[in-house]
Amino acid sequence: RNTNSLFLRFFAYSREHHHHPNQSTMDSGRDSKPSATVLNAVPIPKKHHVFISYRVASEAALAEKLCDKLQQFDITSEGSLRVRCFLDKQSLRAGEEWEQGFRLGLQESCLFIPLVSEKALHPLLEGEYNGQQDNLLIEFENALGMREQGTIQILPLLIGKVEDGAYHRFSAFGGPYSSLKSPTANIPVKDTLNQLFQLQGHFTNPDEIADKISTIVKFLSEDVWPLYRQYWAFREELGPEKMFECVQCGKEYMESQNGEDHCSFHPSGTGFRDFYCCGRARGDAGCKRSRHRAKHHNDYVYFARIEWMRSLLNYTDKSVQFGESICENFDGHDSVASCGVLIGPAEHRGKIYLSMNYSWFSTYTKSDLEIIEKGLNSGASTLVAEVSDSDGKESTSAADSSPEGEVTVPKVRRMSAQWLVEDRQLVGVQLCTESPTSEEADVLEVRFRWRDVALPELLSTKQVSRGGIVEKKASGPRTQHSLVLRRAGPDVVALSEPEPTPTKKDVWQGGSGKRTLRLKSAAKDAILVNSDRVRSNADTWQWQLTAVNLTSEAMILMDCKVQFAEAGAQLQDAEEVVALASVQDQPRGDTEFPATVPPSGTATIRVSFRTKASSERRSNWFNIAWGARQKPMMLKLSVENASGQTTSILSEFHNMRGNLCRKSSQSDSFFWMHYDDPVEFSRSQINVSPKGKTPQDGVEVRIPELSRAFSFDRSALRRRVYEANKEQVDRLPMDLDSSSCDWLKVDFLVDRNLQQVYGFHFQLKKEHEEQQAVCVLPDYSEEGAETAAPDNTFCLNDELGGQPGWEPVSCDPSKELPYAAATPVDLAPYQDADEEVPAAAAATGAGVAGSGAAGLSQEDRAMLSQVNSKLDLVLSRLQTLEIKLSMIETRIK
Repeated sequence: RNTNSLFLRFFAYSREHHHHPNQSTMDSGRDSKPSATVLNAVPIPKKHHVFISYRVASEAALAEKLCDKLQQFDITSEGSLRVRCFLDKQSLRAGEEWEQGFRLGLQESCLFIPLVSEKALHPLLEGEYNGQQDNLLIEFENALGMREQGTIQILPLLIGKVEDGAYHRFSAFGGPYSSLKSPTANIPVKDTLNQLFQLQGHFTNPDEIADKISTIVKFLSEDVWPLYRQYWAFREELGPEKMFECVQCGKEYMESQNGEDHCSFHPSGTGFRDFYCCGRARGDAGCKRSRHRAKHHNDYVYFARIEWMRSLLNYTDKSVQFGESICENFDGHDSVASCGVLIGPAEHRGKIYLSMNYSWFSTYTKSDLEIIEKGLNSGASTLVAEVSDSDGKESTSAADSSPEGEVTVPKVRRMSAQWLVEDRQLVGVQLCTESPTSEEADVLEVRFRWRDVALPELLSTKQVSRGGIVEKKASGPRTQHSLVLRRAGPDVVALSEPEPTPTKKDVWQGGSGKRTLRLKSAAKDAILVNSDRVRSNADTWQWQLTAVNLTSEAMILMDCKVQFAEAGAQLQDAEEVVALASVQDQPRGDTEFPATVPPSGTATIRVSFRTKASSERRSNWFNIAWGARQKPMMLKLSVENASGQTTSILSEFHNMRGNLCRKSSQSDSFFWMHYDDPVEFSRSQINVSPKGKTPQDGVEVRIPELSRAFSFDRSALRRRVYEANKEQVDRLPMDLDSSSCDWLKVDFLVDRNLQQVYGFHFQLKKEHEEQQAVCVLPDYSEEGAETAAPDNTFCLNDELGGQPGWEPVSCDPSKELPYAAATPVDLAPYQDADEEVPAAAAATGAGVAGSGAAGLSQEDRAMLSQVNSKLDLVLSRLQTLEIKLSMIETRIK
């Protein structure tokens, strides 16, 4: 539409001036009736049902979508007559005079549909239009003239706009439009548009154009088509005609309606949502056009054939592959050619197939092979087909360099197939593939039997030459073994000290008078009772104590308070403190404070509370929050009586012992590299394991903190060798694909002489330690297929060893992780007593370890200490169960 020549007027006509119509009369829900039921002029034969008029700059995509949608429908009164649209992009033939083709298209159409939008009319506004030729305006003028003659009908689509997800109706009826006269119609532009606006149109949301299709087809079928049916140029279309299904687009069509641009298809496959070739979404019109085709062909690639090939070749109940030639292309898609036999469905059973990527595919029956064999014996070429394409990239060739500089040559993939003939008999096929990144072609000979058998059978395959990267077997065993070196940071403390006995003190704060109350705690003091489902930075505790009334009068316990602190820090109040008391010889059970203790009697106090960690750092190690396991915890429980006297008990809590390390579930891993976090008190490990049963299957690298495994088959390893050869380097970085993994660097170690990746180099730098490691891979060349996986012998390596501050460590994943340091804490800063505590008060919970131990040997003392520890553990568990039962009973009450 970028022509400067004048568009000739078709008819001479006069127009009256009209007022602007009321917008309310433009009801998009009503049909626009034809302007005339009797033709004032005999039209030329009609070949199109609809002429779509639009401005290319604003409605090109919408016009094409409307055309594609309309052409999927039939004229309802005819049953099998598809709607045929004239769209300049599709209907004008190459080399045809534009003005003549456009003029005939309008004259040969029954319905004129202009796409009217604010953007389309903007060049016609006052001040914008300067009297120049406007192709869209010319279409409006001539269509209005033809309508007066009765040779065409008009149905305007008033296109609104969508802004910020909201649809706004078309409202530009008033313009103001130019009062200049058009050079083709010699009338003011605003008069032409006013006349167009008087026609009944349809308000249209551009995102919902499909919703208007049924209305347009109904109007065309019931009101427009009866006026022009007798002038339809293709009389044979009006009678019964055989329908075909197009293999390219899946649409049904009649050959009489088939045209060069009537089939729209995509030449490539789809991603998750859209097509690779054009980016359009699934369900949208294809980006390529041609005639409809009833049978699959190799003239060009189309998506439906790719799907058809996949349905045959990707399922073992549909096909059996005899052989495949692959030449890897590390800068694009591989070159692949294959041969086999189809075993289903029934219409294809027994056919030999040849495939070259998705660019070429053909099948052959026994009859076809007999005819080919006769032709070969008569001197026909053995070449079946040759397919080549370019990835659109270029490379420089040193051999072709000239004094002016290097010559660029296109990178081309090439695939071919040739028939194999021996003793005048067709015995198989030779497959050859080449790629831009391979110096040699991959050639495979496939021999098969096809005579006197129900299904063709594979006889043999022969690899004539190997393309791509070809590994060489090492002359001897690997000289480098897996190695891990570790260097501790300055802030890492020794985490292997034994756990001491908990320290406790009973503190009286009742002044200088006689002591009236004493608290006694169990051997294990407070117990952690975190729920398995809780993931937080706070710990939940339960503590059971015995309160002893040292007076001869009843005592009322008014309140219970719990405080805590990490060793060396200030005390702070615990949260969610719940205290219950069970008084001696009283059947009421647990009661809330205040509670009455009888004279010289006792009461059992059960307290639950929560302590919040000083850091927001979260972890889920054994359900123990950070605060409780990073440092020893100081706990202080205070009970106040009715006289205002307070007695407290101080207790130091240390982390529980336990083996934190779990052996990797990858039992076949041949390399481990563990790293510990003394803050999180956790262990993670990187491991390398084989993907399959042979070294050719590749390896997997598992990094827990990335929650994924990096898998490398032989093709992926060859790609790294190609990149190393291209860059002339011996190591390449691994893309970990994570911005949160700056603490780890992994390199591929490449032996360019053997054309193999022989190992990985790990560099780990955490806050608390640094590690380096070399993992050596097994020989995965064809000759080294039986080579066993490398052992995990750890020795210094020329590349990593000899560096100051680094020491070799074992990678054994069953090694027990050390525990947090447990240093006795000075209780004095937490004691605010007015008088000294009796020595006996600090010795509670000594258990059997302190009784009758005199005169025992050191070995007996150690054994007695172990028994004591186990008894304490049993006691603490029983107390935990008792506390939980008491709390359940209280809730039930």
